Amino acid sequence: MTIRERIRGGEHYRFDDHSELIDAVRRAQALLERFNGTPFAERAERDRLLRELLADVGEGRRSGRRFTATTATGSALAIGPSSTSTR
Repeated sequence: MTIRERIRGGEHYRFDDHSELIDAVRRAQALLERFNGTPFAERAERDRLLRELLADVGEGRRSGRRFTATTATGSALAIGPSSTSTR
């Protein structure tokens, strides 16, 4: 069973034993930094970065200047259609 399967199945796991998960966290952090550093006017690039980070991004949604996530990798997060983030 992979670490992601254990997490999604609600089973116990050790974060420090899994380089796959650590790499995913680092990747998500880098994408968030790039997204938050991209000017608001560059909507296509911001949209591309969100789509690379998240499981799903709905059409017609608008995001503010910054995006933060408390999940480790963002791979299970989704933003619904026509949603608005103002942060």
